[in-house]
Amino acid sequence: MIVVALALLLLAAAIQAAARFQRLPSWLDPVILAYAIGLLLGNLGFGLDAKTPTGEGLLTAAVLLGIPLLLLPADFLGWLRLAPRTAASTGVVFLTVSATTVLSGLFFAPRVGEEGWIVAGMLTGTYTGSAPNLVAVGKALGVDPETQVRVLATDFVIAGTFCFVLLSPAVKLLLRWLRPFEPAEAREERPPAETPSELIHWWDWPAAGALGLAVAAIAGGLALLLPQDFQELGAILGVTTLGVAASLSRRVRGLRSSVLMGDYWILVFCLAFGSLADLSKLWGGLTWVFAWTLAVLVISVGLHWLLCRPLGIDRDTAVITTAAAIFGPALIPAVAANLENRELVLSGVTAALAGLALGSYLGVGVSYAIRALLAF
Repeated sequence: MIVVALALLLLAAAIQAAARFQRLPSWLDPVILAYAIGLLLGNLGFGLDAKTPTGEGLLTAAVLLGIPLLLLPADFLGWLRLAPRTAASTGVVFLTVSATTVLSGLFFAPRVGEEGWIVAGMLTGTYTGSAPNLVAVGKALGVDPETQVRVLATDFVIAGTFCFVLLSPAVKLLLRWLRPFEPAEAREERPPAETPSELIHWWDWPAAGALGLAVAAIAGGLALLLPQDFQELGAILGVTTLGVAASLSRRVRGLRSSVLMGDYWILVFCLAFGSLADLSKLWGGLTWVFAWTLAVLVISVGLHWLLCRPLGIDRDTAVITTAAAIFGPALIPAVAANLENRELVLSGVTAALAGLALGSYLGVGVSYAIRALLAF
């Protein structure tokens, strides 16, 4: 089991390196690739056993380290102060996704099955803060591996198709009725941070790693004070809260290696968790999961863009915050280039990190709302 765990750690490093040095096709998400490789390994008999201390420890450590490390570079207070339109549009995304998932969940959740209430939270998490929140919500609520891979597979198809819309000229035609973007000089709104340098000093790595370990240890220790059924949930929400709190320090935000380390631990989790899934069980309920995912994405995006007009939110801001919520920071530069508006890149990245910070809370809240409404 220790050998399997070490192999997964090395595979995650290989996937991250391939993505970073553009050795992967642009359409292939490293998270999807990690799940697929893990799924293949598990069904060939080389998977992880979550019931062993090594397996459970690797899964837990990957989430508790990955989430806070991804949050450390974000300047949330500066973003709220200097990019109010982007912050307002992001808030509308949170509202429309949560409301759409709850209302549609009254119909879809019972048809998906006994984990329908967890699927609701995973959909909310991934469409407000991208794939890491899907991972975090599922882990916090104890989702079955087959269910998580099922949701991820449908999201890959549906969100992947929508990605082409955001990266095509069609997005400008779709939103012609929204007001045009005003340059920063005209509306006194500036990006919330400086462009990060590509250079990462050697001391940055141990500093970020130590801080991530400290956050995970504190949150994990505090979670042990909770009832056993809520310890995992408490730990994940705890690292999210402490990660946001740590990001208030300018010195912490300067740890440029934290994002790379966070991405790595999310890939470790995806590989390990994917290896637990049984392919023979993936097809049950897939049609309903697909229909629910499609409904949440289409309706929530439509409502978001409709509400942007009365709120005075311009077209480019509406598009960039949609991309931030669904795809995270990675897609922001490409979407901004398609809009011919690079001014929104840094603000869009911060919007994506805000979704990462709040998506787990929203996902867990929606899950328990569905569970209460439908008595799961």
